[in-house]
Amino acid sequence: KTYQVVAPNKTIRVIVYDRGNRFLRLLFQGRSSLGPLVVEWDQRDALGSLVPSGVYSVQYVVDGQAMMSYPVTVSGRITARTDSLGHYVISDENLPVGFYPVPLYTPDGTSYLGNYRISSYVLLEFQLEPRRVAGVSLVRDRVTRYDLKV
Repeated sequence: KTYQVVAPNKTIRVIVYDRGNRFLRLLFQGRSSLGPLVVEWDQRDALGSLVPSGVYSVQYVVDGQAMMSYPVTVSGRITARTDSLGHYVISDENLPVGFYPVPLYTPDGTSYLGNYRISSYVLLEFQLEPRRVAGVSLVRDRVTRYDLKV
């Protein structure tokens, strides 16, 4: 997460991108003194909304050239909502599948704990009412339709 500034006269931009390499937010733009530069991402997009679960990339760009990047895995957030017919659609971008290794830190970001183990499948559980739970397993590169009657 730390970028070593070696040329204080160059413009540095710290940018967050989603899995589709689409711009999400500019965290920092300007010059910095020699030495370490650490810019923390609060896991919000440019509008201030919390981003959904998924894998993101934070890039340090110096005078237009990407010098360093690191992945960030966001978990425990809403990844999909139902449409007017009650259908959930979860895009591949919101499923942290196929990335390894991705570092895992303590919630305050101060200690490295190891790497996430990210597999080729995701299990979704729906709590329908007390004592009634339904689940479906999603597999990478396969469209899954699951009709759930409530």
